[in-house]
Amino acid sequence: MLCPTRELADQVAGELRRLARFLPNTKILTLCGGQPFGMQRDSLQHAPHIIVATPGRLLDHLQKGTVSLDALNTLVMDEADRMLDMGFSDAIDDVIRFAPASRQTLLFSATWPEAIAAISGRVQRDPLAIEIDSTDALPPIEQQFYETSSKGKIPLLQLVIKLASAILLRGVLQYQKRLPVCLRRAE
Repeated sequence: MLCPTRELADQVAGELRRLARFLPNTKILTLCGGQPFGMQRDSLQHAPHIIVATPGRLLDHLQKGTVSLDALNTLVMDEADRMLDMGFSDAIDDVIRFAPASRQTLLFSATWPEAIAAISGRVQRDPLAIEIDSTDALPPIEQQFYETSSKGKIPLLQLVIKLASAILLRGVLQYQKRLPVCLRRAE
């Protein structure tokens, strides 16, 4: 998986580890600049199942022969528009040259400029475009803070849930089912 920044790569790798915790021996490795190359090279000897990397560092490893993409099944490019904005276009093309032609390529981008369309045309076969319109996005979440004493927690929680279920008629049953769980957690 290619990510534009080390921070995003670390975040993605963390989520993948969380999702893979029930899959025994799933090895996930992060390859990013700013980390010792030698330690990454040594970690690659343990044959990771998933590599999350920035394009430049992955290309460094590919060019030095410390990693091979011969067994790659799926190439994921996350935030591809940001990678292009950061000047990774040539690095992405070079990484793709190391990848087998018989792979699945997933390309995620918040925007779809011509440069992204061009990359998609070069690296994907019969791509399926999934567009999410901003009107399909979830409404903003409203958060409220109520200060109360320890003794006032339960009555306040009951009042808030009662008011919320009165406002959201569709949600009354859902709130009523969750009330006992919420009350137990509040205690």
